[in-house]
Amino acid sequence: MRLLFLLIIVFSQNIFAEDAFQKAKVLFNDGHTEEGFISSFLEKNKIYGTLEKNLNLDDKSFKFKITETAEIKEIFTINVKQVTLLGENNNDEVYEVVLLKELDKEGFVLQDGAQRVYLNPVKKGKINVYGIKYSERYVRTGKDMGYTEYFLGGKEYFFYYQNTKENYAINYFNVGMGSVFKLKIRMLNPLKEMYKDCPSALEYINKNIDEDNIDKKAMKAHDKLLKAEFKELTDDKKNDLKIIHYYQCFEMDELINVYQKCN
Repeated sequence: MRLLFLLIIVFSQNIFAEDAFQKAKVLFNDGHTEEGFISSFLEKNKIYGTLEKNLNLDDKSFKFKITETAEIKEIFTINVKQVTLLGENNNDEVYEVVLLKELDKEGFVLQDGAQRVYLNPVKKGKINVYGIKYSERYVRTGKDMGYTEYFLGGKEYFFYYQNTKENYAINYFNVGMGSVFKLKIRMLNPLKEMYKDCPSALEYINKNIDEDNIDKKAMKAHDKLLKAEFKELTDDKKNDLKIIHYYQCFEMDELINVYQKCN
């Protein structure tokens, strides 16, 4: 009975959430832009699986209207390049549609199973960095039963990388159980592939990311320094994905800078 009551509440919340519209701007693949009101965008997903599915980042469509009284139309993600949720005081939230590919247990790009997902742009250049911030909570439905809910926004984060010579980003940090005994090659292979046309970037990978060559003592000291600096930042900066990426993924950030300077 308790479980039934919970499902009724969740169902009711989803119905009301779909009726709520907010100001937004949609950039389409053909280059034209429409500004109006959006609903059912990245709403709670009932299907559990990957992080992207849990957060409904693979949302296939949403509702849109030009004015508050205009006719509602359905817009499909396959036709969209970018969605900007318009907040107060220019506090906008940008989502780009990115073709995301997974890596196999050795770090090579899987050609099957690519999906279009909405991600926040973090850093643009020869290597694009995308990210997402989220939170999760465990919902207990019984003594030994329950499930985990995922929500956009929060202190958790995840990053994705795209060499702009390719039309897709990779799910670099999504390491499956099959890679447990091949973790080194799983982490190095995609980087060597992504930066293969830049000798200085490959040298950086060898010296600063390959665990066989790095100075672990110096690395720990540097990590400690970064953590201390991050702790002193304002809350606004601590919530900025670009700043988070610099402090939490420092080697990746430096590698991108090296590649940016490569001819």
